[in-house]
Amino acid sequence: MIKYLRRFVYILICKSLYICFYLKGILFFLFNGNKIKAKKNFFILHHSAFGWQVIFAFLMKILIKENENILIINFTSRRNNPALMDFLFMKKNIIEYQSNIKNTLIDYNKISYNALISSLKNFPKIKKKIITIEKLYKILNYENNEVYIWDFQENKLNKYFDYKWLDNLIEKHKINHKDLNQKTLRIAKKIFDIYFGKRVLGKNIGSISLRDKVSKYMSDDLRQINNPKNYVHGVKWLIKNKNYIFFNHNPNYDNYFKNIKGVINLSIVKNKLEFYRLNIYIYSINKLFISTHSGSHLVAALFRRKIILGDVWPLSQGVSGKNNIIMPHNIYYKNKKLFLNEIIKNHKNLFFGNVDKELGYEVRPNTKKQIIDLVKQTKKRKILNFPKKSLSYLRDNYYIISKE
Repeated sequence: MIKYLRRFVYILICKSLYICFYLKGILFFLFNGNKIKAKKNFFILHHSAFGWQVIFAFLMKILIKENENILIINFTSRRNNPALMDFLFMKKNIIEYQSNIKNTLIDYNKISYNALISSLKNFPKIKKKIITIEKLYKILNYENNEVYIWDFQENKLNKYFDYKWLDNLIEKHKINHKDLNQKTLRIAKKIFDIYFGKRVLGKNIGSISLRDKVSKYMSDDLRQINNPKNYVHGVKWLIKNKNYIFFNHNPNYDNYFKNIKGVINLSIVKNKLEFYRLNIYIYSINKLFISTHSGSHLVAALFRRKIILGDVWPLSQGVSGKNNIIMPHNIYYKNKKLFLNEIIKNHKNLFFGNVDKELGYEVRPNTKKQIIDLVKQTKKRKILNFPKKSLSYLRDNYYIISKE
């Protein structure tokens, strides 16, 4: 009874919020209608995942570079970086519509976004100017080369977003510091110099940004399988042998790095806006970016930084950018380790992401030795026999295949 009552209250709150946000949308278009009409088009940027925030921001950067007469109505969600848009765009190109960066039970931004889209029906002249995601892809000639991934909801192979198309755009439309909002860039550089200028002098700058678990979906569970302590050993090796100083970008992993000489927990910067600006700025200047399979690597990819990913799943996906290095998870079948060639030949669904525990499959994290091999970049090689309907086949990555 209590469960149903809670559900009823939750639905009631969500519906009440929807009505409020719908009215907010109407007021927004009433007050900003002339500004939007003065532009050729507008795009509503809303996605809860940081990786997709980066993707859509980058795609809009391409359009605005070709035609500045476009406006972005921006939502900032909990997993987004509020400073990203300030780096990529001038103020005249953005209206900040709503920000909700707190971890709340109710996804306010999702409700608000749906209500805003519905409120557009009352403004047909404005609605004609919207660039939907479908229109955005069409303008930028999106093509899907028939790449697939395992869909846990439908329990089958399904078509997947073709990140190779995105990789090609990143290569074609190179972003450098000169392409950023210069005011934001100067502020970020000044903050960096004040906090860290002396400490990084004469050092190679590295970033480590391990992934958080963000949902109950099976793919998040699998991508979250890692042992942070093993990455500590890899970072220590680079500090000792390659003259690195590292920034740990994720405060949730501060305890793993707080006592390591040569690692700076970025969370020591208490001002939130400065923290977010430094995240983007350091991603854009580092010599090496290390992570598990996280969307944060896309910022490093935009600036063509060297990327190393450990504990990668699924095997079919790969990583953005040329010549970056990957180490897949350790995968076992009935307690026997499967090596890559065997998976490619005999375990097709597993290769595309289906780790069926009932059949005896198990994913285990990379070991300490494997992570050290990964950062040493020893025995890296390109794999030529990936299935053709995978991103791994299309991408230009190196793999380190452990014999452990």
